[in-house]
Amino acid sequence: MIVLGIDQAATSGWAIARRAHGAAKIIESGTVRGAMARRDVIARAVSLGEPLAAVYEAHTVGGGRHWNPATILGMGDARGRWLEALELAGVPRRLCIGVEPYTWRAAMIGRHRLTSDAWKAQSMLACSGRGIAVASDDEAEAVLIALWGAQHSAEIAKIAGKR
Repeated sequence: MIVLGIDQAATSGWAIARRAHGAAKIIESGTVRGAMARRDVIARAVSLGEPLAAVYEAHTVGGGRHWNPATILGMGDARGRWLEALELAGVPRRLCIGVEPYTWRAAMIGRHRLTSDAWKAQSMLACSGRGIAVASDDEAEAVLIALWGAQHSAEIAKIAGKR
C-alpha cells in the first residue's frame, strides 16, 4: 500500500511512503500550494500502481485551543480541498484517514508537552535523525505522518475494509 501523508494548510506538506520488507520508506516529499499542485501530487501517488491511502492530520477543537476562528476555518478549508482532490482522483473516502497530532507525534517523536513551534522543530530533527532531508516543517510533519501511516498500513487496510 502507498501512503500519502498530508499536513494540510495554505502551504501543505506532503509525503509519499511505502512499507516494504517491514520498514516504512519515503519515496518523495515536498510542499504545495494550489489545486493543480495537489492534483499533481495525488497523481504521482496513484501512478505507483498500488492501493493508495491518504493520512492527514486530524485537528480537533481541543487540539487547537489557542486557534482563532479564522485559523480553524482555514484548516477545514485546506482539508476539504485535499479530500476533494483525492475524490476526483478516485481514492475512496474510506482510504482517507485522519490521525490526531498527538497520536503520530507520540509514535514518531515521543511523548512531550511542547509548544507548536517546538513540535515543528522536533519534526525537523526527527526527519534529520532518520536521514531524510526536508526543506520545511510542513514537509517534515507530512513525512512523519506518512511514515506513521505506512507503519500502520495493514491496520488502515483492515479499517478501510470495514467502512
